Amino acid sequence: MPRSTKPIDFYPPQLNRVVVWMMQQLSHWIGHWYYRMKLEVQADDVEQLRQLQGKRLLLLSNHPTFHDWIAIFLLSARSGDAFHYLAAYERFKGFRGRWLQWLGAYSIRRDWAIALVLPRPWN
Repeated sequence: MPRSTKPIDFYPPQLNRVVVWMMQQLSHWIGHWYYRMKLEVQADDVEQLRQLQGKRLLLLSNHPTFHDWIAIFLLSARSGDAFHYLAAYERFKGFRGRWLQWLGAYSIRRDWAIALVLPRPWN
């Protein structure tokens, strides 16, 4: 059966707990040296997250940049749990995109969300 040439609209997570664990061990260094980011979170808040392990929880970031996903991943490393989270669709190109899926990320098309909330001039 021939492969479709239609572009992919959505990348689902393909959580790989071994990859998550390995990357969580390196997360402090990756966040600091590669993304120039340091996660500052109170110990009480991390403990509260740990108490919620195994339960359903929705954490939302405010999407100030295309690196908001790394903040959520750093938080997952700090709490010692694997999270599912959102990352910009544009991040899912090539091998990095595959890594994001293994880390538990869903793709989100921000341009589609904007199109849904902005008024349409033709209406």
